[in-house]
Amino acid sequence: MNKKLIMLLFSGIMCGSMLTSCQEKIEENDLITGRWNKEEIMADPEATDCQKASYIEFADYVSDAKARTLTTFDSCTSSVSVGTYTVTGDTLIVVDEHVVTKRYIIQSIDQNKMIYKDKDNRTFTYRRIK
Repeated sequence: MNKKLIMLLFSGIMCGSMLTSCQEKIEENDLITGRWNKEEIMADPEATDCQKASYIEFADYVSDAKARTLTTFDSCTSSVSVGTYTVTGDTLIVVDEHVVTKRYIIQSIDQNKMIYKDKDNRTFTYRRIK
């Protein structure tokens, strides 16, 4: 009887730990969510208003990967493209609407500024739109 009880408890603990370990931990204060504009455009006094109104937007980071949308809005052409994104450690993976996957390494990110590099070591710097 004792062995059955121990095995039952052990099985319950194993099942519980497997279920909780499969759930993705979501940070409530995920820094990437929100709208961002290229720093070079915001700093350029000759940039047009439509360039300054263009942005990329990372939707709230929820547990369903398909719901992690990345919207790119070009105000000059009124075009919108929607893809998905994931962040794992310092790696940002973007899949655009044509199912092209791009991988970036996030160099730094805070409430106001994000810097990442692509595979060719090109740096992209964005400022959060308030």
